[in-house]
Amino acid sequence: MQTYTRAEEELTAILVTELLAYQFCSPVQWISTQESILSGAQPAERVIEIGPGETLINMAKKTLDISCSVQDLVAGRTRQLLSYAKNVEDIQYSAQPTPDAVISTESHDSSSTESTKLLVAASTISVNTASTTDPLKIEDIPLNAADALRTIVCTGLKRQPDQISFEETIKRLCGGRSPLENEIVGDLTVEFGNLPDQPEDLTLSQLAATLNESQHERALGAWSNSRIGRFATSKLSSGSSLSSLRRYLSSRWGLGQGLQDKVLLASLLNQPSSRHSNEIATQGFLDEMTRKILAVHNINYEASSAGTMGQPAATVNISPEVLLALQKDSIAHDESLLSVYARRCNRDLGDSSKSLANIKREMSNIQSQLDLWLEEHGQFYADNLGSKFDPLKVRTYDSSWNWVLQDFMAWESSWNSNPENEITTATGLDCESLGFETRATSRLLHTIDFIRNRSAQDKIHIERLERIRQSVSEAIEKPPTFRCSWELIKFFENMDDPKKDAQPNFELPLEGDDSYFTESIFGQDPTSSTSETSTPEEQSDGMINTPLSTISSKNEDLTDHAMAFGPRGYALEPTIKTKGQSGWSCNASITADFHSWVKKSSTDGTSFEGQTVLVTGAGKGSIGQELIRFLLTAGARVLVTTSSYSTEVTNSWQALYAKHGGRGSQLSVLPFNGGSKKDIMSVVDYIFNNLGWDLDIVVPFAAIKETGRGIDNIDSRSEMAHRAMLTNTIRLLGAIKSQKENRRIFSNPTQVILPLSPNHGIFGNDGLYAESKLGLESLLNKHQSEDWQMYLSICGVVIGWTRGTGLMASNDTFAKEIDRRGDMRTFSTSEMASYIACLMTGPVHSLCQMEPLLADISGNMSSHPDLKGLLNQIRAEQAESKKMADIRARDEGLESFEQKAITSNFRPRPMMVIDSYRFPDDEIEVAPIRKELEGIVDLDHVAVIVGFGEVGPFGSSRTRWEIEATGKLSIQGCVEMAWQMGLIHYHNGVLKGAQYCGWVDKQSGNPLSDCDVKIKYEEYIFNHTGLRFWESQHDESTGASQQSLLHEVHVTEDLAPFEVTLETADDLQRQHGDKVDIFDRDGEKFARLKAGATLLIPKGAKLDVGVGGQIPKGWNASVYGISDEIISQVDPVTLWTIVSTVEALLSAGITDFYELYQQIHVSDVGICVGAGMGAAESIQKMWKGRYMDQPVQKDILAETFINTTGAWVNMLLLGASGPIRTPVGACATALESVDTGYDLITVGRAKLCLVGGFDALQLETAAEFRNMQATVNATQETAAGREPREMSRPMTSSRAGFVEAEGSGVQVMTTARLALDMGLPIHGIVALSHTASDKIGRSVPAPGEGLLTVVAEAPSKFPSPMLKTAYRRRNIVLRNSQIEEKREEDLAWLNENANSYDADSVDSMRSEIEMEAQRSRKEVLRTYGNRFWESDDRVSPLRGALAVWGLTVDDLDFASLHGTSTIKNDLNETNVIQQQNAQLGRTQGNLLPCVCQKWLTGHGKGAAAAFALNGCLQVLSSGQIPGNRNADNIDQRLDASNYLVFPNRTIVAPRPLKAFTVTSFGFGQKNAQVIGVHPRYLFGAISAGEYREYQEKVTDRRRRAFRHFQDGLYGGKLVQLKSNSPYADSDTATFLMNRKGRLSGKEHQ
Repeated sequence: MQTYTRAEEELTAILVTELLAYQFCSPVQWISTQESILSGAQPAERVIEIGPGETLINMAKKTLDISCSVQDLVAGRTRQLLSYAKNVEDIQYSAQPTPDAVISTESHDSSSTESTKLLVAASTISVNTASTTDPLKIEDIPLNAADALRTIVCTGLKRQPDQISFEETIKRLCGGRSPLENEIVGDLTVEFGNLPDQPEDLTLSQLAATLNESQHERALGAWSNSRIGRFATSKLSSGSSLSSLRRYLSSRWGLGQGLQDKVLLASLLNQPSSRHSNEIATQGFLDEMTRKILAVHNINYEASSAGTMGQPAATVNISPEVLLALQKDSIAHDESLLSVYARRCNRDLGDSSKSLANIKREMSNIQSQLDLWLEEHGQFYADNLGSKFDPLKVRTYDSSWNWVLQDFMAWESSWNSNPENEITTATGLDCESLGFETRATSRLLHTIDFIRNRSAQDKIHIERLERIRQSVSEAIEKPPTFRCSWELIKFFENMDDPKKDAQPNFELPLEGDDSYFTESIFGQDPTSSTSETSTPEEQSDGMINTPLSTISSKNEDLTDHAMAFGPRGYALEPTIKTKGQSGWSCNASITADFHSWVKKSSTDGTSFEGQTVLVTGAGKGSIGQELIRFLLTAGARVLVTTSSYSTEVTNSWQALYAKHGGRGSQLSVLPFNGGSKKDIMSVVDYIFNNLGWDLDIVVPFAAIKETGRGIDNIDSRSEMAHRAMLTNTIRLLGAIKSQKENRRIFSNPTQVILPLSPNHGIFGNDGLYAESKLGLESLLNKHQSEDWQMYLSICGVVIGWTRGTGLMASNDTFAKEIDRRGDMRTFSTSEMASYIACLMTGPVHSLCQMEPLLADISGNMSSHPDLKGLLNQIRAEQAESKKMADIRARDEGLESFEQKAITSNFRPRPMMVIDSYRFPDDEIEVAPIRKELEGIVDLDHVAVIVGFGEVGPFGSSRTRWEIEATGKLSIQGCVEMAWQMGLIHYHNGVLKGAQYCGWVDKQSGNPLSDCDVKIKYEEYIFNHTGLRFWESQHDESTGASQQSLLHEVHVTEDLAPFEVTLETADDLQRQHGDKVDIFDRDGEKFARLKAGATLLIPKGAKLDVGVGGQIPKGWNASVYGISDEIISQVDPVTLWTIVSTVEALLSAGITDFYELYQQIHVSDVGICVGAGMGAAESIQKMWKGRYMDQPVQKDILAETFINTTGAWVNMLLLGASGPIRTPVGACATALESVDTGYDLITVGRAKLCLVGGFDALQLETAAEFRNMQATVNATQETAAGREPREMSRPMTSSRAGFVEAEGSGVQVMTTARLALDMGLPIHGIVALSHTASDKIGRSVPAPGEGLLTVVAEAPSKFPSPMLKTAYRRRNIVLRNSQIEEKREEDLAWLNENANSYDADSVDSMRSEIEMEAQRSRKEVLRTYGNRFWESDDRVSPLRGALAVWGLTVDDLDFASLHGTSTIKNDLNETNVIQQQNAQLGRTQGNLLPCVCQKWLTGHGKGAAAAFALNGCLQVLSSGQIPGNRNADNIDQRLDASNYLVFPNRTIVAPRPLKAFTVTSFGFGQKNAQVIGVHPRYLFGAISAGEYREYQEKVTDRRRRAFRHFQDGLYGGKLVQLKSNSPYADSDTATFLMNRKGRLSGKEHQ
């Protein structure tokens, strides 16, 4: 190894440092650099990019294609462009363990010389020839039958050789899986031919010995040859075949036939995960397998190679001059051929060089122009010229009719939870602030009436509701109005009494708190969780543009606080100026009229109904945002532009509209760049042409901050600000004028509210801000001097110091002192917006059409003689005051500060629980029900749900509920999701030298606390769960935006031959007949496709469904404790269902299912889990995998059957022998499953049923849904600015199809009696399940109107008396007394005649009498209890099912809708629900909140309704009704369903929930509906004593389940599969045929 002196090393370091410094400090000149490298005196033929990507290499490829292709062709030059990111194997030299031998110079023969000549002629510089040195000499070991036997068994079982024992039989190894057993025996037959009888019962060692005896000369059989051939062509490098592998093993290692076979068999069991990219990887793989085999047979290959492979490598020494001469001759020969072909084709080879020179000159000129332009305008200017407007991204909101109902529900909920506090906890605003008046509708009035009537006993509530009702009823016929801000109202109150002066409310802050004051703005929405982030391009004008304080407020959003500045004098208030001969002066008359109008607006309000207003520049906390709030409140149609378009921004505008949008108002949010001329023209064109609107008012408020820029550093930002605030503002007005002129709109000039400023350079260092505003003032003159008076009217507004805006936030700490001094004042954004809004109506608006007006709302700021000096003085005073306050606060609060620091370091460990469960209070909630229901319900025939579980796009039912109800994950939720996704695992033992018990990061191995898990992984979890772009997981076809199809190609000429296996040769001959030639070459089979043959070439068709609700990335069943053997055998949907079932059982408090067999017979357990499509991955393997000749398990067919999943659940968990029914109802499968289980339980066929559904997300199915236009077009949605999580939007005006999803959901349904006896926690009563088909039609996706049959009843003048619980109770008591009387008579008769019978007969007859009495009582309960309605046509199933529990349709508290987000479904479904409620007489105003869960989960098809039902049970338990968080704007057509309301946030139920309805609709006329009732109604049907006993049982059961859940989560096995039946195999028949057969609790489990 060469060494260097210290001086040389230092020189190298200096050179590298200098070169790097030069590179970093010099401009990049990539064009000239490329020219030097690729086309210089010595063109580079190998270019390597060292870095994380291929940026430079890709640029070089393009340059070579354009500039060097012809020269390279002429010169015979080949280029190699490599990057370290992808070509590390080609870049780095990897020494082989034993280098290939080459010919020695002393012994080269004529054949090697000839070979050398050929290689040189081909311009190959390096010459390696075959070695005369012999390869390794290793004694061969013949193949044994055990080798092939082991390989076949391991392949079938998907295990490694060390995982099986040769003392086991095939039958025992297969664990009773007969299809697998048959598959292995079949493969052995193919390999060995004849097998001994019953080979599956022989141990592997016995079977191997028998096979060895019958086959003396052993070689690879048909199975092995076929498998190895497929393996070579599918997993190894291109061109690999069985013969090529053997040649390599022979030449490289010197292996004989036997050892070759052993290596090849070992390779089958150690296949690489992906195909080798090159031959080097394949050779390395074979070397590794060879070493393993040699090691197994104790062959020391290193010693064997010492005498051969250790010899020096022989080389051919060829003079470089000779090689160079040969290369020149070769190039000259090629050039002459090229010249001949060029002349023959009439081509001039010099044309490309000339064209290239012209292109270079043009590129150089363009680059020079670009450099000059960039140098003149600057980077910021260039970056902000681009267009942002896109009509597809426009968001429109106009469903105020729905949001007012939501707000009223939230207010009502808050009132009931805290009636003493008038400030609602749901919104933070009192009821008047919710804007009920401006959003008044008849539906709201009906709702108020209903709530008032229901709250008859709450006088305070009634009084409050009466006031609301009065204001709403008065406003319903009036247009919506806004009233001025609180400050202006206060101002007019003080006008008559100057002594009244609302002083600013200032307090000195503590250390660390720079919020100097707070401001209360009437009607501001402080609860908005998301609001638009103000960007430099989107700062709304707030007067000045310079920070004047070094002490800035940390709270830049002042709209959440309160400050009321009273006026110190009328002179500080707005004045209206007109222009006269001496310039602009105050017009006292107009000013007085304006003040009168402002006062009137403060009391009576002002409406903008029917007005269309465009506002540019309305960032967070800006005047523009507050102005838009006023306009929407007053019913205006507002278009607002945003330069920071994002989901967060659009959500903030939606929240503002939902809170303040008045009746008939509309808000449209447009992406827009105020610095782009194209956007100016496009937006105006969109308004006038696309929308067909005219603009009544334009408010161009957009501004860009230019802080700290004096006249000596005017930069590109200042130029862009000047362009946006002046140039493009004028362009905007000109574009509007042109549109109105073209349309001849003369009678409605658009009023322009021109934002001006008193800052005419009085502060300085604000760039071109003052110049821009001064420039806008010229429009006041141009209005008269140019020709646009008929189209535009102008009102200039000099905007004073406005606190809290983006431009003024840094100066707001001075506002207190400015206002205290009294010679100048500041304004809040609400106050300034109120003044501007008043300029847009009333006298000023009218007078603007006659002449330009100038409104001075500067607060006398521009008249101050030395404002900057005053501010410097205030700054110094405030700094000193703050310093003293900090010292005082620190001294007084030191102890509490230290305590706070201690507390802040405490990080509690969250409790991981299965689910929440609350017992209803017996005295308050249950006792009133017990008076009506006790004893009148047959609990043996009541279906209840005692447990539920799921595996879905958001993991378990627990984590899904957290997101659904709150929109976020708790620490517990993050920990569970990270555990499910394989990001963490639990460790209990020594970690890094110390004892540790807790979570460990799986990748790094570092310990993590629960809080750390949330901090580290929360973002990752959200990115890889729920609705998202497809990720490759269980189905490798997902994750692509294309679908693989086959294109048929006919071969027109014979193709080159290729090597094939014997089996493949026969297959090709069979398929292509005489269009293929099969022949032998060197002992191997080759095939040649001839002209006329047909090939199917794969192609990728574009697919627009790349978004779906996938199972969380990384989810693996092994985390739950399921073995790899089961995972490899079953379909993923089966694994999901197994886990869902265990989750459901734990939710029911069942840790071992066999304990149920102590109470019920195995035939009492039913399995009713179904699917829409079923095992999608197995189906794909069976069809596509087989078609592609890929390795597929032989029993794959069994996995494709939908009922197989239920079978696996039973075989691995339940061991039941009851009814197994497999519903297939497409998207309604889960509810059809509930219906099946409900029938089994209510008719007595089962006492426990597993119900639910499952389905997978699969590419082919998704493509067909897209072909039907049923699913969302992900490409179009993305173009419209929608993120994947936004693409499922049920009930919205913009919905565009459903987002397909996957998963499994399961419920445990039992009889009520079983649940009470065993202490199973009852989550809900299944009061009714109903399915229906539809009418005659031609559309498989039916409208779902068949569900109207659930309310079908015969017309009757009077309602059935059976609907009254009191009537039914009276009849039950009467009938029971009659039954008791007959029982006593029968017993008396038996006693009298007892002497006539023997004792056993008497006992039997007495038992019969008791049983008859019991049957009669059951029949009475059926007649007057559970199913009374079945025999009464006057009572519909839905009405009757509710009446069983003393409920009516008015007690349905929420509806969980199928809500797929398709146009038709959402309209049809809501219409059905509306008609059902109307038919049953639901009271007007009794709102039915609709839960649309698919906004979160997507459409899980077979699992969808299971997810929905789980959610309904969680709603019953928590009292929280989750909203559709993607519902930005509700479809106006849904307003016709006047019982329904569609919340987009979680609403806390104002009182305990009673009942719900959940619906589901499936392709193929599958319509299903389930009615659920709160469990307290069941508890009301039993005695208080029994309820207490039940509570104790449930508490104990849940405690045990919780422990099991904790053990499984923290390092154990959550899923524990069964190996044995609940009874001994020898007792199977006896146990199954004995109806009284039960476990004693001591059996082996």
